[in-house]
Amino acid sequence: MSNVQESMQNNAQLKALIDERSERLGKTNRKTEQGELRYHGLFHEMPIALAELDYSDCKPYLAELLKSGVKDLRHHLRNNRETFLTALSKVKVTDLNQSYVNLWGFKDMEEWFSWNPVKRVNTVMVGDAVNITIQEMVAAAEGLPMVESVGRIETIHGKEKHLHHKWSVFRVAKKTTPE
Repeated sequence: MSNVQESMQNNAQLKALIDERSERLGKTNRKTEQGELRYHGLFHEMPIALAELDYSDCKPYLAELLKSGVKDLRHHLRNNRETFLTALSKVKVTDLNQSYVNLWGFKDMEEWFSWNPVKRVNTVMVGDAVNITIQEMVAAAEGLPMVESVGRIETIHGKEKHLHHKWSVFRVAKKTTPE
C-alpha cells in the first residue's frame, strides 16, 4: 500500500471516529438539556417555597470577620445590623419559584425583584426571618450541609406566617465526558 493510500485510509478512520464521538456527544447534550428542562419545571411548579442562593461571595466575607477576631458569628451578625446587611448583600439569589414569591406576599417574581433589596429586607426581615437568615449564614461559614428551623415571618402586607425552614447545600455533581 502506498503512503497516499495509507494516509487516505487513516483519514477515513479518523473521520469515522470523530463522527461517532460527535454523535455520542450530541446525544449526551440532548439528554442534559432535557434533564435541565425537567429540573426547572419541577423547581418552578413545586408547591413548596424554594430559593436557590449563591453564598460564594458571602463566605469569604464571613471568614474575614472570623479572622478579624469575631468569636461568635451568630451573635455578631445579630447585634451588628450593618454587618448583617453587608453579608446579606453578598448572597446572590439565582432562582426562586412562585411558591417562594407567594410566601412573602409578592404577586410574581417581577414584583419581588423590582423591590430594592434594602426595602425588601427592612419590610420582610422581621420576626424570625433575621435569625433564620443568620443561621443560614453561619452554616455556610462553617461548611454545614443543612440547617432546619421553625419560625414566624411576615409578608410584605404584614400577614404573619409560620414556617418550617430547611436550608441545604446543593452539591453539583462532577461533570463526566463520554469516552
